[in-house]
Amino acid sequence: MGEQSQGLFLRISPDLVARIDAYAVRLQAQHPGLPISRSSTIRSLVIEGLDRAGVGKVVEAPAAAPAPPPKRPGAYIARVLEASNKKLVGQTYEIFKEGRGWHWSALGSYVFSPKEPTHSQAIMDLMNIVGVYQLEELSPDGKTEEWTPELVAAVVEEEKNRAGRRRTKKAGG
Repeated sequence: MGEQSQGLFLRISPDLVARIDAYAVRLQAQHPGLPISRSSTIRSLVIEGLDRAGVGKVVEAPAAAPAPPPKRPGAYIARVLEASNKKLVGQTYEIFKEGRGWHWSALGSYVFSPKEPTHSQAIMDLMNIVGVYQLEELSPDGKTEEWTPELVAAVVEEEKNRAGRRRTKKAGG
């Protein structure tokens, strides 16, 4: 990921196209509001297949290491799974709300990011500034979620669209 994308052209049967489209519909149902294209569906299937085959994985954080507890109550813990700098793999960050904004900081550090209006925008900021390709996030209630730049960008875009619709409704009456 981090490198410039390359086009890949292939011919596939109409039956396989129908199966890919059916999978895209299933993904769309699982992630309402996120734009799911045929290209993103194929990319997801290729990555999943390669991961299952154990081919070409970027260095991953050790799965056995437990996430350290957050310094701030109610904070999320994010562990780097893939990054532009392999030394960052396994690093942990805290994502937290302070006042009216969301911030992130490396665990063990008192320096933190500028204020972002939403949780997902704080994640996008962390991924862009640090050079992270994949994060595993542990919520305060114990749920785990994986973030990629494409996913967080889609979530941020959907949040902006929702906020725009709310403003339009208020202005319209």
